[in-house]
Amino acid sequence: MFWKTRQFDDSARRFEALSRICRLVVSVEGDVQVILIGPRLTFDELAMVIGQLGTLEAGPSLRQVTINFEAIEEIVNPWTAVFALLMGLARRRQFAFQVISLHGQPRNIADLYRTSRELMGLLDETRGGVERPRLRRAG
Repeated sequence: MFWKTRQFDDSARRFEALSRICRLVVSVEGDVQVILIGPRLTFDELAMVIGQLGTLEAGPSLRQVTINFEAIEEIVNPWTAVFALLMGLARRRQFAFQVISLHGQPRNIADLYRTSRELMGLLDETRGGVERPRLRRAG
């Protein structure tokens, strides 16, 4: 009995922590939208969200995940690790994945990743030569 109570408490704490970072909107078509709550986003916060998304499996009930940065004005250092987390999730999962509503500092960082051969080269070294996805500007 103690184990079940403790397991529930851990799940409830994780859910509570996640609900301070984002809102989830799930459609009947299998689309999940993660709406980040701003105005600041830290590496640990996004790592928690990515960790939960990493447990999802593609299938009839899940076809696409979208992370919405609309409310995020600032990504707190280390911002390079934040984008590495996003790119890592996109490479590991079989469902469609996109990032939308980048503006201000997050958009500038995304553009830097998209255009910097050095940054992309650092990420490629960890992948073993697999073709990399491209970061695109999102409204």
